[in-house]
Amino acid sequence: MEFGAMLGTIMAANVFFVIIPGQRELVRAKREDRAPDPTHAISAKLRSTHNTYFTLPGAVRDDQPPLRHDLRCTPKLLVLVAICAAGVWLRLYFVARHKAHERNGRTSPLPAALGVLTLAGVRSH
Repeated sequence: MEFGAMLGTIMAANVFFVIIPGQRELVRAKREDRAPDPTHAISAKLRSTHNTYFTLPGAVRDDQPPLRHDLRCTPKLLVLVAICAAGVWLRLYFVARHKAHERNGRTSPLPAALGVLTLAGVRSH
């Protein structure tokens, strides 16, 4: 639970301290009929990307069978890291699939395969 709370806090902080203020600055610039400062948009895009990749690992619950025991134990911590990596690989696949039109409708299945294989390996642990 602590891990999910940590990721959720980071995601909320990204929204409230970077993304929303960046959008407000862009709206203010539009209202004042001036060119917006691109650093706000670049920073907001970066934080939004971070939040995208935190989505699936943030759904991990520490009461699931591989994580039931104390996370301070190195193997359990490695299981958590592996689950997070699998979440990132799966999210990479989803993002690439969403942008498939940029590659003539093709999306490499490699990130999805890595994510699924990692989860299968963790589950059999």
